[in-house]
Amino acid sequence: MKNTLFDVQNKVDSQEQFLKLMDGQLSYLGDDIGQMVDHPEVAGFMIREEKMQERLAACHAALLHWKKEMERENRELQEEVKRLRDLCGQE
Repeated sequence: MKNTLFDVQNKVDSQEQFLKLMDGQLSYLGDDIGQMVDHPEVAGFMIREEKMQERLAACHAALLHWKKEMERENRELQEEVKRLRDLCGQE
């Protein structure tokens, strides 16, 4: 079943909102990782376990990869929106 222009546009809009939210969260996570490396005392306790930093860095990398995949899918959906609009004679 083909997607309608409305369906595809709604998915694009939802993904764009989610990507903006994810950008903010990734920025916070990156800042937190940097603070842990620079200042081992975070939130009143010492983080001595290097594994914690490694795990957070791995999570950060995985989220960045997932974000890139979502951005790729979003671009494809935007192309589909353009194609559907062209078929409908809209700009």
